[in-house]
Amino acid sequence: MILGVWVEEIKKRLKLLWEILTKPKEETMEEKPLYSLKGVGGQLEVYHEKLIIKHEGFFASFLSSHRGDKKIYYKNISSVQVKAAGLLNGYIQFSLNSGYESVSGVFEATQDENSLIFQPKSNELVKEIQSYIEKAIHDSQKSADAPVSIADEIGKLKKLFDEGAINQEEFEAQKKKLLG
Repeated sequence: MILGVWVEEIKKRLKLLWEILTKPKEETMEEKPLYSLKGVGGQLEVYHEKLIIKHEGFFASFLSSHRGDKKIYYKNISSVQVKAAGLLNGYIQFSLNSGYESVSGVFEATQDENSLIFQPKSNELVKEIQSYIEKAIHDSQKSADAPVSIADEIGKLKKLFDEGAINQEEFEAQKKKLLG
């Protein structure tokens, strides 16, 4: 009897391990959001390199045609627009480098998949989120524009050599080319 229970427990654990090992990497590495904003008809989750807008629930289908999650990386965002909530709800909207948005009010923001409507009690949190994302956008653009030094390139070549991806002759030739 004890052996049978033990065997069943082993089977359960092996099944769980198999599920973990066969899940895509993105699903197994659950990152916790830095900020989470519950809006009207959706939610905004802010992470280190991206944000996710989740359009869900009755109000999402009632207010707009957008449903599901929209993942946006900061490097693809050109600006963040916020209209603070007052007597009416406010919105936070993300303009994409390759996108077009037309917002002249809260109603139009409900039609934009890159926007989230929020209530007055969330004004302070939205300000924090806006500041964080604007800094992240700036940092991602700054790092993309940063010049690559010769020392960095030689370091990369050395790593490739150490890993066996290139041989000594190729390493020396590329190093010579970099040094001029």
